[in-house]
Amino acid sequence: MSKGARNGLFAAAAVILLPLLLCGMGMPPTKGLTGGKPVGAQSQDQRYITEFVIHQEMENGEELVTVTVSGEEREMTMEDYLTGVLMGEMPASFQMEALKAQAVAARTYTMKRLASGGTLSDDPSVCQAFISPEKAQEKLGSQWEQLLRKLRQAVTDTEGQVLTYDGDLISATYFSCSGGRTESAQAVWGGDVPYLISVESPGEEECADYETTKTMTREAVMDALMVDSLGVSDVTYTEGGGVDTMVIGGKTFSGRELRGLLGLKSTCFTMELTEKEAIFTVRGYGHRVGLSQEGAEAMALEGKDYREILQWYYPGTELVTE
Repeated sequence: MSKGARNGLFAAAAVILLPLLLCGMGMPPTKGLTGGKPVGAQSQDQRYITEFVIHQEMENGEELVTVTVSGEEREMTMEDYLTGVLMGEMPASFQMEALKAQAVAARTYTMKRLASGGTLSDDPSVCQAFISPEKAQEKLGSQWEQLLRKLRQAVTDTEGQVLTYDGDLISATYFSCSGGRTESAQAVWGGDVPYLISVESPGEEECADYETTKTMTREAVMDALMVDSLGVSDVTYTEGGGVDTMVIGGKTFSGRELRGLLGLKSTCFTMELTEKEAIFTVRGYGHRVGLSQEGAEAMALEGKDYREILQWYYPGTELVTE
């Protein structure tokens, strides 16, 4: 969509109230879009939940968004908003090329959501995380000014750039860590999306969430699943290595159901039973569809630029300037 056409669309809708289902990007009920940590990995006490009522305007050629923060409306440029999203969604210590890839994904996600009549929220279980500039020092620490400039540079260096497929803005989903391979949209959400397919994501091995374990009592697992036993009679897997279905105690569960019910970081897991406990070994953190942030960092460290990173995780898409 051209900038002129987009501005006309937003002018026709001064206040948008209809939530968009896709905004949650598939994160789990407990920790955001993917059942994993909010992509930026900040703790819940470091973010404050705000609801955004969005409309678009033009002032001196700059796009503005009106943001309701803690009940107070604020107006900021789209680039300021995206800088806050970047601060909320990816560690500022990451390589610049990884940050640029995240900035393009976040801009694409935002523009598609607004064009679809959606509202934004900094609650990562619903939408993209957002941290206001006044929280920068608290979030980024003693070098906050330098790091904030770095985040802003990633946004301004990719100004206006979005990803399209067949001329339409893509659903630019992203997450923290894949555990070695991403999932397809088909495997996670049941709908085929040609640019959201399973791809290898090498170089994530040093990530803290590449492989983790979670231990629960057998009784706690049975209570959560409402079954009388934990005997596993059948398991099927997705192309990305996640659990597709698992039959436990004679009851069939999808991987997504098990992730939500048991509070696992992803659907890529195995379960080992002892006399009293169930031990889950989990790969990755999040829904694992689209851009892996840890994978983007690994590619950037190998010398790949943001265009190569985006093409890897969203194959077949085109990077254009709106």
